Amino acid sequence: MGDRQWRKFGGPLWFALLALLLVGVFARAIQLQNSEESNRYALESEELARRQAEGAVVLASARLQEVLDYCRSGDGWLILYQQPFALAWTRNGVDAYVFDGPDSRSLRQVRCTASGPQFGSRIVRPLLASLPLEEPLASVPSDTDIAAWSLAVGYSDSPWESDLLAVELLLDSSDSSVLRREWRGLEGGARSTLRRVAVDGLDRAPSRVDFPLLIAEPPFPFADGQRPPSPTEIRVHNWANEPLAALDALLPQLPESALISEITLRDEVMEVTITGRVPNFDGKPPAPFGRMIFDAFGVPSSSLWYPYETGGFGCDVGRSLQDVRSELESVLRPGRHSSLWYSCSTAYSDGRRGVWHISPD
Repeated sequence: MGDRQWRKFGGPLWFALLALLLVGVFARAIQLQNSEESNRYALESEELARRQAEGAVVLASARLQEVLDYCRSGDGWLILYQQPFALAWTRNGVDAYVFDGPDSRSLRQVRCTASGPQFGSRIVRPLLASLPLEEPLASVPSDTDIAAWSLAVGYSDSPWESDLLAVELLLDSSDSSVLRREWRGLEGGARSTLRRVAVDGLDRAPSRVDFPLLIAEPPFPFADGQRPPSPTEIRVHNWANEPLAALDALLPQLPESALISEITLRDEVMEVTITGRVPNFDGKPPAPFGRMIFDAFGVPSSSLWYPYETGGFGCDVGRSLQDVRSELESVLRPGRHSSLWYSCSTAYSDGRRGVWHISPD
C-alpha cells in the first residue's frame, strides 16, 4: 500500500483505534460472561444455603420417619433407597448403614446432614458372631426383619425429648429383632439404655451383644466408661498406588479357571476382564469374556461377572493372575501413579501378549 493510500485510510492512528475497539469489545464480553457466572454462582449458593437451613430445621425437630423421608428426597433416594440395617439419629442428622454391593459381611455408611446424603466409610457388619456360619448371610431383610424394624422406628416416631441426645438402631437378623440404644443426659456425660424390640411387640432384655457406636461424629460427651467401641472400618484403597494389593484383593474374587484378559487400576476403581466360560443370560451359551468393577474397598459391583462376546482391548488369550502379577513386578518402579493398564492394546503391545502401561501421577 502506497503512502498516499495509507493516509487515505487514516494511517497508523486509525489502526490503533481499531485495535483498541476490538480489545474493548473482547474485554466487555469477558466481563459480561464473568458477571453471568457470578450471578449464577450467587443464586446457587443462596439456594444451597436455603436448603441447608430447611434441612437443619427438619433434622432438629422432625420425627425419625420424616427425617428418613427428607434424606431420600431429591437425589437422595439414589443413595438411601433401601432400608438400613443400622442407623444412628441425632439432632444433626442420620448415620445409616446399608448394603452396597453383594458383600453381605459389610455395611456402607450413608451420612445424611443438612447438606443431604453422601456415602461414608464401609464397616464390618455388626453381630456377625451371632449369625450361623454354615448359612449364607442375607443382604436383603426378611419380612420379619422389616416388621421389627418398622416397630423400632415407630418407638422413635415422636418429637425429641429434652434429655434425649441420640437413638441407635441395629437389626439382629439371628432372631429378627432390633436393638435400640438411647443416649440421655448432659451433666457428667451421656449414658445409654439398651433394649431389644421383638416383632411380637414385646421388649426383651438384651444379652451381651456386639453393638458398636454408630454415631460417626457424636455431638455430645460420654460419661466415663460409657462410650462403646467404634465399628471396624474396612480400609479404603487407592488401587493406582497399591497395584499389588489390588491383585491380592482380586484373587479370591476370580471364578475357577478364569484367566486375565485386561485390568485397569485407577484411584478408587479396579476394572477387570477375564476369559473363560462366563455364565450368560437367558439360557444362552457361556460367554468367552466377563467383566467386573471393584470399588475402593475391594467389593465387586455385582455377584456375577457380566458376560461379553468380545474382549475390547483385552487379550483374546488370557494369562493367569500370577503371570500378570510377575509381569507387573518386573516393570513397577517406586513413585505415584495415576493409572495402570494391563491389555493387548496395539498402542503398547503386539496385540497378542499383554503388557502393563503405567501412567505416572
